[in-house]
Amino acid sequence: MLSSWFRKPHDRFGTSYRIVNMIAVLQIGTIVASRGQVYLLGEAYAFGLIWSFIFNTLSMLVLRFKSPGPREWRVPLNIRLGNSELPLGILVVLVILLQPA
Repeated sequence: MLSSWFRKPHDRFGTSYRIVNMIAVLQIGTIVASRGQVYLLGEAYAFGLIWSFIFNTLSMLVLRFKSPGPREWRVPLNIRLGNSELPLGILVVLVILLQPA
């Protein structure tokens, strides 16, 4: 949870301007530290993005086993085994995401 100093709204606009300014300064600092190498920054972004997708898919797979029950939405290719389902669709997505990593 952020401290109240970060969450203080701007007097005129009502937005949490301190956290926005801090993120902008960190982004500028990252660009300066990389000496403006856009290719390096793009690779770092893609690396972080693919790993966030991998962990999100893995968490969905774990959630299917930790919290079984009816779902509003399911990935196709589920195999029903008795009262439960084996989520092969999510497993296929996870394997595909792990290929370039």
